[in-house]
Amino acid sequence: MLKYGKRLIMILLLLSISPVIRTVFPREKSRVQLFFGVYTQHYGLTQALSDYDVKISNAKSNGVVDFPKDSDIAVTKLIILSDVSGAEFNQEQTEKIKGYVENGGRLLVLGGPFTLGIGQLDKHGLDKILPVYLEPFDLKWEKEGEVFGRGVKSEITEGIDLSAKPKVYWIHSIPEKLPVENAEILLNAGKYPLLISGSYGKGRVFVFTGTPMGNPKEGDVPFWEWDGWMKIIRKIAEGK
Repeated sequence: MLKYGKRLIMILLLLSISPVIRTVFPREKSRVQLFFGVYTQHYGLTQALSDYDVKISNAKSNGVVDFPKDSDIAVTKLIILSDVSGAEFNQEQTEKIKGYVENGGRLLVLGGPFTLGIGQLDKHGLDKILPVYLEPFDLKWEKEGEVFGRGVKSEITEGIDLSAKPKVYWIHSIPEKLPVENAEILLNAGKYPLLISGSYGKGRVFVFTGTPMGNPKEGDVPFWEWDGWMKIIRKIAEGK
């Protein structure tokens, strides 16, 4: 009985100090790599991913500042290209991003005035891993805004409430025909595919064709101010 009593005391002691251990040695946050373009701040990414260690690399017209090391890429949960041109990466950097996804990583490409159809993603082959076809001069203005609608059933959009009728005003127009066999349209906005998902190797690629641009009318809910947008970003990062 004395032996079991000592064990019980030890267990209770460990339980009592475990919060202290977690405080002194907090759990390391998962890493997200964000390549930061002109309109990135309006997407609210750092707020949405506050539980992650978000590493930011500034993507300028003359190249990317602080491209991550191979060891950092290997432990990254999600790479985000936010309003970024493919011309900002050199061939070696492009191959590292492609290799990351091919080996099981997750990539999210967000729209903006400097990416997708006018973003030279074909310069070093980034376009080859996307689940969409790109067309030049694809950015379209929908003055009244287009309301988000559901596409195929998906864990990314499951539980996301669209009743607030979030709107997008500037959107990249892409062909509805998708180049990847298992590519899916998860969200649409009017006639436009909005959130598209597809595989590349063992990994997953998401393309959001909307942009955080436009002048919402009174009573409108621009998607970047909608709480569902934050949830979608988190679900993509979580791998759901």
